[in-house]
Amino acid sequence: MRCLKRALEIHRQVQGDHSSDVAGMYGHIGNLYRHEGDWEDALHSYQKSLTIYYNFHKDKSEIAAICDQVASVYESQREYHQSVSYFMEALKHRKKHLPENHPDIAHTYCNLGDIYLKMNNPEEAIHMYANALDIGLRIYPDQDPRLARIFYGIGEYYKKKNLGQKSINNFTKALNILNHKPEKNFEKIARCHLNIGHLYEYHGKENDAEKNYQYARTILDQYQKGDTLEKAVVYGCLGNIYNKLLIQPKLLNISRNR
Repeated sequence: MRCLKRALEIHRQVQGDHSSDVAGMYGHIGNLYRHEGDWEDALHSYQKSLTIYYNFHKDKSEIAAICDQVASVYESQREYHQSVSYFMEALKHRKKHLPENHPDIAHTYCNLGDIYLKMNNPEEAIHMYANALDIGLRIYPDQDPRLARIFYGIGEYYKKKNLGQKSINNFTKALNILNHKPEKNFEKIARCHLNIGHLYEYHGKENDAEKNYQYARTILDQYQKGDTLEKAVVYGCLGNIYNKLLIQPKLLNISRNR
């Protein structure tokens, strides 16, 4: 932090308070605060950066990146309406400066889809995911994890809409991509299997649910060291499903004896 603040001081002395380099330094300082979890100081630095850009360098493409970071801070604070506002601002600037099929535009659409799901607004979410997928299928390789992220989001949408098989299909598409590099994607792979397991369990297919919970457990045990919250969730799901598998036959026998 000390080095960044010294760099900012020199830029201000040499170039003046309103140069694009000064705006960029405020953005870097905001990033460091954000990584430290200091949301208030991060937002303060980002706003200084944006004020300079908007007032003196409003056509700079860097504005989109700063808006992304501000949106991420608001997302971390669960201030989703503010987050949407800044992701939309980032999207506007990226559309202005980038080709329509650029990966950064697809990424911003996906960010918006995620936020709308958190806001329990699935219709807006699927609109954003559809835009991201339209770009992604044209520019990403078949095994690109960015495609998997889009399919995962679409799976979450169908899950919210109680369309179980469509949800499973999209989580499975994500898995088919992520499984090419399990050592890098193990947490996402476990999350997909957990979601598929939940859907099977909800529809009374306990054996299929148990298989997916076991897949999630296996990959976390293989690649994740120590005890983690993710493992606790998986073991909790396995405990519940084993309880159902043991209880249901007993209930069935009771009903037959009546």
